[in-house]
Amino acid sequence: MMVVIRRMAVAVWLAGGIACPAARAIPPEVPFSSRAWETDDGLPHGGVNAVLRREDGFLWIATQGGLVRFDGMEFVQKRSPLLSDARSSRVIDIIEENPRTMLAACDTSGLVRLEEGGLSVHPLSASLGSGRRILSLFHESADVFWVLCSDRELWRWDHGSAVRFPPTEHVYTSAPSSFVRMTDGSVLLTRGDGLERFQKGLLAPVTGIPERSIIVSICHGGGAWVASPDRLLKLDGDAISVSDAAVPWLGTPPAVMLEDHEHALWIGTKFRGLFRREGDVIRPMDTSHARITSLSEDADGNIWAGTAGGGLNRFQHARFQLLGEKEGWMSDIVGSVCEDGKGRLWFGNTNLGLRQVGEGRFLAAPPVAGWPHKAMPIRTDAAGSVWVGINNRLGRLDPDSGTMESIAIPSLGSLHVIFTDRRNRVWVGGDFGGLLRVEDGSKQRLFGADDGFTGLQIRSMEEDARGTLWIGTEQGEIFEHRGDGFIRHAEAEGLRGSAVRSIVADADGTLWVGTGGGGLFVRRNERFTSIGEEQGLPDDVISQLLDDGAGALWFGASRALYRVKKSELLDCAAGRVAGVHPVRFGEGDDLPNFSAAANYQPSCWRTRAGTLCFVSRKGLVIADPSVAPHEARALQVHLDKLVADGRALPPGVAKVPSSARKIEFQFTAPTFTSPEKVRYRYRLTGLDAEWSEPTATRSATYSPLKPGRYRFEVAACDSNLVWSPLVTSLPIEIVPAWWETWWARVLAVVVSGALLVVAVRYWSHQRLKARLLQLESGRRLQNERARIARDLHDGLGAGLTQVGMMAEELAEEGGGVEEMKSYSAGIAGRVRDLARDLDAAVWSVSPKNDTLAALCGYICQYAIEYFRETPVRCLVHVAPDIPAVALSPEDRHHLFLIAKEILNNVLKHAGASQVILSMGPEEADFVIAFEDNGRGFPSTTAPDRHGLENIRERVAAVGGVMDLRSSGEGTAIRIRLSSFPLAEKPLSSH
Repeated sequence: MMVVIRRMAVAVWLAGGIACPAARAIPPEVPFSSRAWETDDGLPHGGVNAVLRREDGFLWIATQGGLVRFDGMEFVQKRSPLLSDARSSRVIDIIEENPRTMLAACDTSGLVRLEEGGLSVHPLSASLGSGRRILSLFHESADVFWVLCSDRELWRWDHGSAVRFPPTEHVYTSAPSSFVRMTDGSVLLTRGDGLERFQKGLLAPVTGIPERSIIVSICHGGGAWVASPDRLLKLDGDAISVSDAAVPWLGTPPAVMLEDHEHALWIGTKFRGLFRREGDVIRPMDTSHARITSLSEDADGNIWAGTAGGGLNRFQHARFQLLGEKEGWMSDIVGSVCEDGKGRLWFGNTNLGLRQVGEGRFLAAPPVAGWPHKAMPIRTDAAGSVWVGINNRLGRLDPDSGTMESIAIPSLGSLHVIFTDRRNRVWVGGDFGGLLRVEDGSKQRLFGADDGFTGLQIRSMEEDARGTLWIGTEQGEIFEHRGDGFIRHAEAEGLRGSAVRSIVADADGTLWVGTGGGGLFVRRNERFTSIGEEQGLPDDVISQLLDDGAGALWFGASRALYRVKKSELLDCAAGRVAGVHPVRFGEGDDLPNFSAAANYQPSCWRTRAGTLCFVSRKGLVIADPSVAPHEARALQVHLDKLVADGRALPPGVAKVPSSARKIEFQFTAPTFTSPEKVRYRYRLTGLDAEWSEPTATRSATYSPLKPGRYRFEVAACDSNLVWSPLVTSLPIEIVPAWWETWWARVLAVVVSGALLVVAVRYWSHQRLKARLLQLESGRRLQNERARIARDLHDGLGAGLTQVGMMAEELAEEGGGVEEMKSYSAGIAGRVRDLARDLDAAVWSVSPKNDTLAALCGYICQYAIEYFRETPVRCLVHVAPDIPAVALSPEDRHHLFLIAKEILNNVLKHAGASQVILSMGPEEADFVIAFEDNGRGFPSTTAPDRHGLENIRERVAAVGGVMDLRSSGEGTAIRIRLSSFPLAEKPLSSH
């Protein structure tokens, strides 16, 4: 809730005879604005018991619902088991114990100490005893404080030692209490039995003030103020000054009292609200509740009043006054304002007519004949006359006599602008063509197309330092008056055709032009440059422009009133900066929803006193640029929290694990003068090269950071966009995981190097091995080719030769039929042998037969075919599912020739009638067995046989072992191949 307190025609009391030396006797009223924060604004309870301002800028507020810290924007409640339930959370009072700790008086927890680590019970609580309710606390000096209990027992704590002062005999327990430390080190206090003084370890009553229910406060000019339900007194040493006039809170006990930095005295009462005494005048102040419980002044000069049910109230000097309906405004959307030579402020519109502005309101029109009831625009001249436009008529008013003179003028249409130049000539412009100049009150000249003036709908005029007149029109044209003629400036020089609403000329020749939709135009070096919303202006519709004389331009726009430094505007126009940073005034400045009036000039004015006046659609706004916010201290940003992945780190901890995905810095700069305008900039050195863009957000978030050391820096600018030189910093360390440490990286480099060496060696070895395999494969291929050639030559070649010789013999002898049949049968048998040998050769070179299973199948087939037309019966025993173990061509060839040789020996030499061929795994080996029932041969002669020797060599070549057993009942040969790791499988016959 926000209100503005102004001069009102209600009770004003004069307290004659009482004056603080620094106070003025009869000061003019200074308007104040007030705002109240209640439960809807974040307070835990509407009952505020005490307000403490700390040196760090924060306010600590003791309420019936807990203890909170306030930075101007947000209430942060202090949480602790000592403030956990409804009763213990009632905080009665709060003071500073020393720069590091505070003390809070709680309803059930007693005296509680607050420090950075948390809350704890103060040692004095043991002396006070359980169940004792504390009434108030007072900070005398560092680690020296007073405690007043509800029964008016008094305790003084001095660096660890406590002294008790029992209540007096006639104490009034319902009376308010107060303490004040005097400049001589003594303490004045009240606790329901008059005024007492503590000095040199003794507590004694102060005589001369009979009242028991009183309060006391320091007077910065010397002495102390004493207030009772009936009067206000000044105590200076032993001298007492008493007010002769009745006080406005008559009969109501005062509760609290405070003298501010301007030596004004604030008095809060139990039932009658708040009062402010300046000089000898005491005025009531509007509050959200009539019972005032505490008063405090912050570093910005704001006064804070705690109430028993209306929350927290803030009072500050109003920078703006809005003279609206309560001050005599009659609703209208246009108006005109100006000041005469005597400092009188004049206002005119269609409903209110011509009025003088004074005493914070529109004064009533005097009962003078001819006084205009419609007046717009208006302008004063050097002679003190007020020129008034009334539709299409022009009049001149003598304010002293009240006479109105009507001046006949050419038809200009509805008048919109009246201007007086340095030569006291009056210029008048309206909707129709032509510009009128009036000299000496009657001499007139109308400028038109023949003079170079072709403008219509004149809306603004200004005279520069050279005496040149500039005229702006609704069509976006600007005319410059030179000599007796005019020069037109338009789009060719950078103008964009937007209506020219206001013009301001600087002494250096710079021309500032406010337009109705095109923003601001700056004319320098014969060129216009535009600055608009794209460059940061809040509104492109600028109807009013004023130079405040302090280096800034004030803009009255359709959606805002704002201020921009001229140096910043010039830098932007010259391209040295990309944009501007206006100070916008709104609800936080007691100026909500400002909308400037347009079309009639002058609609804004700077008075000789330096105040700025703007006609708005809600009334006349009066701004005092000199009443800048009292920000005597530079803003100091406080880092509240460091949050990693949503978890707040303990205070003082600045080490964050590298696994944190989100790191957030939360900060604030406590200020109570337009805190919503505070902007922050920050950077993380080690990551950010530049400051961030100014932002109102009170936090900064960073994505995962690399391990290392960083420093977070943050600064703030105040409501006037002045950056504080104080930079708050926090060094942080992103702690690496073990694999991110330097030794882990060194180890990784070493391991990587070793792995690289191993990989290169392995690659080289594999490459060499592949090369050797390639050479070995080539060698095997050559050997295989040689073998095939040898076999074909030895087997097929010899066989074919034998067949040829048999055929020749048959042809030469030409024997009988039987003999020819015999020869033919021999030839056919030999051809079959050759075909079988050729098939074996082809089979041995086929890659698809390079497996043990294929070899076993072929040997079985060969054996059966070999004995098919012989008297020898061939039986084959082969294990099922012989695995397809790969065989080299050499091994396959050797095994086949072994089988062929053995089978050939059986047929030719054994004289057997039966041969058994067995193949299959046995334990971990593979066994090929041959067994016949022939006549056998002695084993002693076996090594001498050439065929058996070849068989043994071939068995050894494939890595096998041959077992030979022979007797008169037959021969058994077992070839065990240990180079084939096969599971044991039983043999079966096929």
